Amino acid sequence: MTPSFECDRPPRALLFDGPLSTRGYVLNKFGWSLTRPANRERYRADPRGYMRTQGLTARQIELVETEDWPALLEDGASVYVLAKLSIFAGGNLMHVGARMRGETTADFQRHLASPARLVLEDRGR
Repeated sequence: MTPSFECDRPPRALLFDGPLSTRGYVLNKFGWSLTRPANRERYRADPRGYMRTQGLTARQIELVETEDWPALLEDGASVYVLAKLSIFAGGNLMHVGARMRGETTADFQRHLASPARLVLEDRGR
């Protein structure tokens, strides 16, 4: 019998499971290629060309170029790859979180530091 991994999840939460990981394989391979300095230089010199050599589709290239972090996650990019890509966008994971919430980075940091956030999130709000 195959175990079931169905569970209650918060709204909009993605489960990075096997099918999602498989769907994001090319995106994640691309992201991890940027751990090598020579590849980072190639990417900086010609981002679109480098992404094509890594096998990204036109849609994936557009998602990276427009910094569409939620769509990249939905396409299977790991959060670690988003962290790597955010550096090229002049940010970090705080930058990604703020963009995903439609806030400035400073507002997002205040939100995370707010004790009221914990109470509201615990109540599902």
